[in-house]
Amino acid sequence: MRARFRVAAWVMLAVTMAACSSNADTTPTSTEPLVPSGSFVETTGRPSSSPAGPTPSVVDPSTFTSAAVSGFTVAPLPADLSPVEIAAANAALDVYRQYWALFDKSGAEPSADWSTEIAKLATSSAVDGFIQGTASLAQDGLHAVGTTSVEVTVTKVEPALVHLTSCIDTSETDLVDSSGRSFLAPDQSGSYLRYVSNSQIGRVEGGFWKLVVEHGDRTATC
Repeated sequence: MRARFRVAAWVMLAVTMAACSSNADTTPTSTEPLVPSGSFVETTGRPSSSPAGPTPSVVDPSTFTSAAVSGFTVAPLPADLSPVEIAAANAALDVYRQYWALFDKSGAEPSADWSTEIAKLATSSAVDGFIQGTASLAQDGLHAVGTTSVEVTVTKVEPALVHLTSCIDTSETDLVDSSGRSFLAPDQSGSYLRYVSNSQIGRVEGGFWKLVVEHGDRTATC
C-alpha cells in the first residue's frame, strides 16, 4: 500500500507539479520573471525587450498540424494568430514536447539525476516537483515503461505566455517493480489513463521559454 501511495504521489507531482496558483487566481508565478508584455521573439533577431541572449527555438508550423511525432500531436494553430504569435506558440510547443519526452525518460530511470535537463524546460517550482516525483519512484524501486502520448491544442497566446489544453494518454505506459509487477492505478475517475491537462508556457528572462503551469485533472477523461 505504501508503494502504491507513493506511485500516486509521483503521478500527481509530475502532472500538477507547477499548479501553484489558487482557483481564484490562475496567473502563473515564477522566480524567473517573465519578460515584459510585447516582447515576443520575432522569427528573426533577438528579443525586443530583453537583454541579448538565446532566442527560443521556433518550429515550422507545418510540422505541428497533422501526424503525431513520437506520440506528440498538435492541432492546427488558431487561424487568427499573427506571425509573432505563431513563433511564440511554436516555441512553447517545442518546450512542451521536450518536457513529455523527458517525463518518460526520467520515469524509466528514476534514480538518475535529471535536475539539469528539467531546469532547461521548467521554472524552479516545476523543477522541484519533477525531482521529488522521480525520487519517490526510485525510493520504492519502481520505474515507468512505455510512452506517453500527448494531443495538444494552443488555446490562447498572450505576450510572453502561451496557454495549452491537452489530452494526456498514459494507456501505453505502466509502473513496474524490478520483477515487472504492475503498480498502475485502475482506469477510473481520479486515475484516468486519458485525462485533460491545462498548461502555460512562459517566456522568462534571457529569452527562454519554460513550463510554468502543468495542471492535469485525472477526474476528467478525454
